[in-house]
Amino acid sequence: MTHAGPTRSFGPAPEGRILTEALPEVTVNHQMFFDNYYAYTQGTEDLVIQPTQILRLMQVVEAIRTSAKHHQSINFE
Repeated sequence: MTHAGPTRSFGPAPEGRILTEALPEVTVNHQMFFDNYYAYTQGTEDLVIQPTQILRLMQVVEAIRTSAKHHQSINFE
């Protein structure tokens, strides 16, 4: 930090620094989740969203909260 303010530049990123990937097209709504869960409890379908996927999301959210609380990046696996 200088008397003129931060010295870090927030200009455009250099060529090749930003990776852009296409997102898949999906057609879902919340009712589909509950229909799948019900079918799973009846033994007629497998879960579309697996518990391991939910656990990973919870770990990401917890890392975000910890990072915000301590003002530092958090490493996790």
